[in-house]
Amino acid sequence: MKIFRLGLLLLVVGFISSVLLGYVYMTTQKIIAARQKENLIRQQKEIFPEATDFSEIKIEPNVQTKVVRLFQAVQQNKPVGFIGQVSSSGYGGEVLVLVGITPAGIVEKVRILKENETPGLGKGIVRDDFLGQFSGKDWSVVKLRKDKGEIESLTGASRSSRAVTGAVQELGRYLQSHQLILSSRVN
Repeated sequence: MKIFRLGLLLLVVGFISSVLLGYVYMTTQKIIAARQKENLIRQQKEIFPEATDFSEIKIEPNVQTKVVRLFQAVQQNKPVGFIGQVSSSGYGGEVLVLVGITPAGIVEKVRILKENETPGLGKGIVRDDFLGQFSGKDWSVVKLRKDKGEIESLTGASRSSRAVTGAVQELGRYLQSHQLILSSRVN
């Protein structure tokens, strides 16, 4: 009888704990989702400050691409550019890059959303002096200098640097293949 009572008590405590944990999870998920949405809008406005709206464009599920999400930046019903979240492989794993490209195929701005690169080396991909090199360039020339491009890689962090240039190239190819941008060069 004592074992039965202890088992029943354990069952009740486990059930109450599960219900409370589920409630806390559901409550915090809504807060986390709202903050992530606010953060994304802030980052989009940083890339295209003149835009008044950002509408998501569906990525075709059967297309092989590393573009995770795609948005069109609009001002007064005119597209001012496209913003893509692109997954790329760096030295420390996945690098999630936010890239803005104008309809003319010019890189507006690049931001790093997520990275796990080596401190002191690959972590430099988040610095403004590295990311600033991308702005104003046609997406098709966004390659490292050692790859016959126009971007200076970080010393000792070529793989991390290539993760960012690769993300820009991936978005440019995707936009061009779907005839969303013009480009003076073809890859």
